[in-house]
Parts: sequence; C-alpha cells; structure tokens
Amino acid sequence: MSIIRVTEGENITNIEKGWTVFTDTFDAYAGQFSHFTATNGTVFGNPKSDKSEETHYFKEGWWSSDSQGNSRITEAAIGQVVYFQVKTKNITDPNADVGMQLYDEDGGLGGEDDPIGVREVTQDDSLGALVTEKRVTNNAIVYNLTLSDGLASFIEDDFGDEIELYFECSYKEDINVKLPLSSELYLKVEICDKNVVQSFNNKQYGSCDFYCFRYDDFMRRHKHCGHMPPVYYFGEMRELSSWSVIDNITEWWTPSLTNEMKQISISVEEVEKQGNKYKPVPSTSYGFKYCTRFSRVLMPTLTQRGQIWLTEARFKLQKYMEQGVIDKTYIANYDVIILDSLENNFNDNFKKFNWSSMIYEFDQEMQTKYYTNIEIDNDKFQDFAFATHPDAYDPVKMSYLSADDLLKVMSTPDMKEWLGSATWAQALIMARNLNYREITEATLNRFFKKYILGDDGFK
Repeated sequence: MSIIRVTEGENITNIEKGWTVFTDTFDAYAGQFSHFTATNGTVFGNPKSDKSEETHYFKEGWWSSDSQGNSRITEAAIGQVVYFQVKTKNITDPNADVGMQLYDEDGGLGGEDDPIGVREVTQDDSLGALVTEKRVTNNAIVYNLTLSDGLASFIEDDFGDEIELYFECSYKEDINVKLPLSSELYLKVEICDKNVVQSFNNKQYGSCDFYCFRYDDFMRRHKHCGHMPPVYYFGEMRELSSWSVIDNITEWWTPSLTNEMKQISISVEEVEKQGNKYKPVPSTSYGFKYCTRFSRVLMPTLTQRGQIWLTEARFKLQKYMEQGVIDKTYIANYDVIILDSLENNFNDNFKKFNWSSMIYEFDQEMQTKYYTNIEIDNDKFQDFAFATHPDAYDPVKMSYLSADDLLKVMSTPDMKEWLGSATWAQALIMARNLNYREITEATLNRFFKKYILGDDGFK
C-alpha cells in the first residue's frame, strides 16, 4: 500500500503527542533546508528494540523517588535516594527471595553491560555484605538505593558523565529478567545534579548569606563534575595548582576579598574538583560583592526613605533569582530597552512567533527550557541576573528618593561595571521608567527639611 500526498505552498501539521512510523524505508526530501528539533535532541541511527518476554513471576519493575512507588522517575543524580519497585506474580512462598543484580547498560569499552555491586550500610555507617537478593512481600519488592559517591567514581571510570541503571532479577525458572521491561524506563544517573530545588532560608530573603548559600548548594550538587558555579554568586573559581610564589603574594593580581568583605567573618575555603584544587574569589562576584557593599557601606549613608528602599530591593533581588533558578517562572516587568524593538529585551527569550496571529507570544515551554540548567551557563545566568535588577530596584519606588540618595546609589558600584553593556541596559530601563517630577519633589522636600527646618529624618 502506498500513501502519496502532494501539497503546494507551506504545510505545517501539529501533532499533540507523538508520530510513530513503522516502515522498512523512510525517505524525506526538502528543496533547501530540513529542520529536526526536539527537547532532548535529534538522534540518527538504529534504535534498540526492547524484548517483550513472557515471564512466570515478574510482572513489572520501575524506579521511583518514594518508597510507595507513586512518583515514578527515569532520571536522578548522585546523592539521591531512589527506590526500585518490583511487582511479582504467582509467588506464594512467604519466604521467597528474588536474586537481584544491578547493572549499568552499555558500560565499559567492550560495549557490555557492567554489573554494579551494592553493599549494605551498617549502623556505624560502614559497608557490609553485598546485597544479592530481596524478600518478596505480598508479591512486591521495594529496593531502596542510595546513589553514593562510589557510583560517581564508577561513572568517571566509565569515561562518561552518566549511566543507565536496571536490575536483572531471577526466581526459579525466570533467570536474569531485565527490569524495567523497557530500556526507556531505566534510571539515568548523572554525575551531578543540575536541578535547583532548595530555597534559601525558607524564602526569608535579605541576607548577603544568600549568595554564599547558593554557591555552597551548587558546589554540593556538582562536586564530582567539572561544572563551575555562576561567577555572580561568589566569584570566579581560581585554580590553586596554577599559582606561583608571586601569585600567592599578590593573590593572582586580584585580591580575594574587597575591603568591606575583610571586615566581616567570611569563610573562603578551597575545594577539589576532578583532581584539581580551586578557591572562589568573592571580590570578582556581583551578587555577594554588592550585597555586602550596599549593606555595609551604602546603607548607613542613606536617608531613612533610602534605607527602606534598599532593604526591599535586596529582598527582591534574591526572591527573583530563585523564581528563575528554582521555579523557572521569572518574567521581567521592566524589560524594554528600545521601544518597538525585539532585540536585547530579556523577555524575548520566552516569545514564539505565532503564524496565525502574526505576532510574538509568550511560550511557557521556552521559558522552562531557558531556565533549565541555567546555572552551568555563566553568560546566560548573568543576563538573567541583571534582568532582575530593574524589577528589584522598582523605578516607581525609586522615584520617591531624593537626588542625593540616587547619586549615592549610582556611585556605589565600581567604575568598571559601567564599561559593561549589561549595566547600561539596566540604567536605560530605569531611566525610561523613573518619575522625574517625583524625584524633584522629594529632593526639594529633603532640602527644605534638612536646611530650613534642621530635620534630617527624611521619611
């Protein structure tokens, strides 16, 4: 049977779920360009087919993040606790044990699946005997497994950054049955955890410790891989092994701490990643550096009204950052740099052209994709972080500050910051949205109270 469809012009077909083709030969032709896009990429080659084998005793197997097996998963990271669930059938023996061996699919240079030994952890946290079987209870098995650091070493030795786990299960005549039954349901374990889930201080923002926390959380999740944290958090990572004696004296030309940082108790410890030792340089950060300077240097010099504004801005900066890295939902309210332009505006990252309405519209999938793994893309992360600044500063509330407060705020960052386009972009957005009449009135009011009435308590 042949199906031939000839169309003129452009033809677009949207399929909600999926499109599957079973055929010996599949040919596709395009006059100039062909486009293949997918969330997880496009794979060309010969996919493996899963074997459907009828078993006497094994019904189903799957991975979950909970012991009850309700939250099924196919991805995890080193450090997590996961559960392998097995549903059996026809096993009536109350003392039945099923043989279970964990495997890494296609591990090793020979292309064969590699067995992975799993040991019990004793009460004193030492390793006990190998776990080779599990007891069946009500035709079910729950196998809890900690994805330990030892598994990370296994991944590194396997010359990769992830492995796919499954179990071979045996009971009586059912020998070495692979579970899950489909390889698509095997557990993909990455050497690091790119997913940010832990919020700072139960979302009680405002402390400069926020940036140290986000740095520490990143390093905890990425201790086995080569990923480096965003410079914005706590500064660039300096490789200690490349230092010379002179470098140690001059701190590699850039001091690790600014003057205001030296006045507080701050711990800057070296870390080891993939055999090399590193140390963060907080003086090259943006978040921690300017939170410290604005809080310790600028805050005491501002009017009461300015101090209230700064406290709120500091809170919002941290709130919006976690809306992006954790919730993946941040959208800038103050975004337009150039009127009627689709270039350089942050929210354009979330817009997709609608051919029906002929306009750009917000697309939630694009938004989620943008924030996914944003921490390991330093340039993208900095674009996002800077985009939150106008919203946090809030030009409406900033318009109620007097001119002397505004000048102090503008002069607090280092002069080098004004050499970057990101700082100017923020300044242009703020300039477009400030109410200069309010600023003038606030300035005159402040002048009158301070110099005429002798009252410096500007509220």
